[in-house]
Amino acid sequence: MVFGFGKFKMEIDLDQETWSAGDTLTGNVKLDFKKPTDGNELFVDLIGYNYEPAEFDDGELEGAEWKEFFKHRIPLGGSQEYDSGEFPFEFNIPAEIPNPKKESDERERWFLKGELDKRGLDVRKKIEFNINTGN
Repeated sequence: MVFGFGKFKMEIDLDQETWSAGDTLTGNVKLDFKKPTDGNELFVDLIGYNYEPAEFDDGELEGAEWKEFFKHRIPLGGSQEYDSGEFPFEFNIPAEIPNPKKESDERERWFLKGELDKRGLDVRKKIEFNINTGN
C-alpha cells in the first residue's frame, strides 16, 4: 500500500469543504507518477461512518466505535495504463441519506477514498469532508 510517496502520488481535491444533502459533490483525483503504470481500476469511494457510543450489554460495557453506514463507489477508469493527470468526478448526494443511528451531524464522519488498484502496491488516498444531512 502506498500513501502518496515514492514513485506514485495521489491527491483528492474538492471544490469546497462542506456540502448538504441533495448537493452535487465535485472534485478531482490527481495522479503524479514518475512513469506510466498499468492499473486494473481507478475509483473513489464515498463512505459515511456513524458513531455508536459505548453501551452496557449483559452488565459489561461494550466499546464505542465508528461503523460504516453508507458507501458508494464512483468508477473513474478501468484496466489501462495510467500516467500523471487529473480524473474529475461528481456524485449527487441523496436528499435523504439513510442512517438508522442518526442523532446529529456530529455523530457522522464522511470520507472520500481514492484508489488505483494495480499490480504490486496499490495507490490510495483518503480525505475527510463534511455533509450536512439536516437530521
